Amino acid sequence: MRILSDAHRNAEFFETPDASEGLSRYVFTVSTAIQLVIMCVAAIFEVGGDALIRRGLTGGGIAFVVLGFLVLGSYGVVVNLSGLDFTRMIGVYIGWFTLVSMLFGRYVFGDRSSGTMWLGVGLVLLGSVVIQVGARRENNPTDSVSYRPKETE
Repeated sequence: MRILSDAHRNAEFFETPDASEGLSRYVFTVSTAIQLVIMCVAAIFEVGGDALIRRGLTGGGIAFVVLGFLVLGSYGVVVNLSGLDFTRMIGVYIGWFTLVSMLFGRYVFGDRSSGTMWLGVGLVLLGSVVIQVGARRENNPTDSVSYRPKETE
């Protein structure tokens, strides 16, 4: 069953017979590689949307603010495609967000970051790795993560 674009061919989708209508009635598994791509794209959307809003507010005009608003809001949809439970998703995503933010700051805004700033980024990334690897070993020894919405009464 195809419910999303062809870009999701590596994910498996199937319908649950007793779940409510909408996307939440589908169960899907997403490989670790796809999860990493999703996290990176979501971080680019979030940071890029914020950058567009900043550009609009500093003289670029309302069109940049509106476009930034749309891009920034899209990140929430993208990041939730990972199939991870909420706390694990946010814990892992924070690392991607931090890295992409630093890269945008450097290459889009010309910011210069200190060594201590990069040390902090390294610690955040290390924390994200601990969350990703630790949760997999504790809860799911396979190479994919399953998402199944909570059953409603």
